[in-house]
Amino acid sequence: NFDDPDVRLSCEAYGALIARAQEQRFTPNLALELARRTPLGAYPLLDYLVITSDTVAAGIRQLAHYFRIETTPIVFDIRDDRDAVEVQVTAPAPFAVEYLASLMTFHLRQETEGRFVLSVVMLRHRPDDAAAMSDALGCPVQAMSAWDGVTISREVWQLPLRRRDPVLRRVLETQADDILTRLPARLGIALEVQRTLVSRVAGGDTRIETIARQLAMSARSL
Repeated sequence: NFDDPDVRLSCEAYGALIARAQEQRFTPNLALELARRTPLGAYPLLDYLVITSDTVAAGIRQLAHYFRIETTPIVFDIRDDRDAVEVQVTAPAPFAVEYLASLMTFHLRQETEGRFVLSVVMLRHRPDDAAAMSDALGCPVQAMSAWDGVTISREVWQLPLRRRDPVLRRVLETQADDILTRLPARLGIALEVQRTLVSRVAGGDTRIETIARQLAMSARSL
């Protein structure tokens, strides 16, 4: 029911909608083009949790921590123990990875006076037009990679955000934390199962025996 502005589509329904649209009128790098046209504030609470942070690093950590309020099965894994920071993304479809990398670039570029740039976009699939995506995002796009996500230089990671506001951020965090407490917990084995399912739901084998084997346990234990 599109008359309801708060209606939520399942990932399956959204994926089917995108696939049908592409069949009717193919648009190369559709996720990139949608991100380019998504205004800041389209996801009000999540967007402002990010942009009221002090730095790019703090903003992306807010994104990773609070993304679950959007109730989508996407998981972030931030690895900052190496020269360049890796933000690995587990998502149900390649479209979601391209959209997130593009939206992150366009919005954080705006919030850092044009200084934000990714080092590399890592994709486990091959996008429609990697060269065009690279030009739009201002960084290399590495297709058929071992993982999905982005790498960010230390210098960019520490860039200040122009609308940092600790008072407003604390108010927003209170609201977001309240939402999180009312969502089902995703801890321990439940989180591991979710990550495994997310990586396979786009076309892999999701039988319980297969998931259990990947988690090194019996199907009965799982």
